[in-house]
Amino acid sequence: MSHTKLALDQYLRKLRDEGFDVEILVNQLFVHNIPYVTPAKVVAYGTLAMPINMIGDKVGPPPDHTAKFIGECPCSIDGNQLVIVTGTGNEDFGNGLVSFHQMSGKPPEPDNNYYDKVIRYEHSLVAPANLISPYVTARSFAVKEMTADESVFNYADNGVTRAGLLEFSRRLELNKIAIIGLGGTGSYILDLVAKTPVKEIHLFDADVMLNHNAFRAPGAPTLEELRNPQLKVNYFASIYGRMHRGIKAHTEYITENNIELLDGINFVFFCFDDNLAKIKVISYLENHNIPFIDVGLQVLKKPRGLTGSLRVTTSTPQMREHFRRHVPLNESQVPNEYNENIQIADLNSLNAALAVIRWKRLMGYYVDQQGEHQSRYTIDGNVIGNEEF
Repeated sequence: MSHTKLALDQYLRKLRDEGFDVEILVNQLFVHNIPYVTPAKVVAYGTLAMPINMIGDKVGPPPDHTAKFIGECPCSIDGNQLVIVTGTGNEDFGNGLVSFHQMSGKPPEPDNNYYDKVIRYEHSLVAPANLISPYVTARSFAVKEMTADESVFNYADNGVTRAGLLEFSRRLELNKIAIIGLGGTGSYILDLVAKTPVKEIHLFDADVMLNHNAFRAPGAPTLEELRNPQLKVNYFASIYGRMHRGIKAHTEYITENNIELLDGINFVFFCFDDNLAKIKVISYLENHNIPFIDVGLQVLKKPRGLTGSLRVTTSTPQMREHFRRHVPLNESQVPNEYNENIQIADLNSLNAALAVIRWKRLMGYYVDQQGEHQSRYTIDGNVIGNEEF
């Protein structure tokens, strides 16, 4: 299969992104899983085939309007051969693809690209099939392995293409994002960001994945994994690396001694409580015009139950001065020690979701009407407030 031609040509990519099961062997384009009507008046699935016109290292327009079909003879709903079928033959295309029906559906104007040509033949073949089975479609969204030159994902993101969100998804294609701290909230941020087309996601944490971590992080580690603990960054990188090829694990926290590891980072999520280190990193990011988000969770025990709040504080080159008013960087501002800090999976995941939604609004994925840089969710009132604009 030639992934390079798919990666380089926008029209072939468009076919794939819209759910067509496309494949290139040598210089032949195959579009599999095309519904059609057989001579027995039943719906079956075949393969559309046409030669790829290469001009140097680029895909040119189709050389002509004809195509071949691998399967039984395509028919109308009454079982009669379609008028676009002009002959039959026997050709071994390789990879188990043998025999074909010649088709000629000439458009008023020559096809400028392969997308238009495939769509035209798709309509001719699928329209009769839809009269028998209205919901059959050539857009099968088959699971497809992706290569590094095609995508940051190991397999195609069918969800984005199904929903028609490619234009908005591309706004998230930053080069590098850093998540500092993979505790409860940080690990949920990774879970969400790993499903976006960010090229590299850098993870920073020096702690081990322990029993209590399992109950406030996404997924479910096995008993064996907890009995043979590993560093959090390695544990989570092994999981999310199954989907996203750009997960980069750093078995250390960011300090003033290794802050150069943030060189080239486009956005940072703060999910850790070392205030001394955080101050140094904040100064570095501000000096380098790098935007970042700091998350905070405070839960207190009361006789009637738990109460508290979740905080999302955003800092961008356009708005910095509010940050130190809202983020407790002085130890005296935070009355509870870390080992008294209650963390619960649903609150960690909500804090992460609010932070990632805020980041996506900054990137233009979601509409950002108010542009708030500080928000807080209060548990007992179920209220989200934008505290500063």
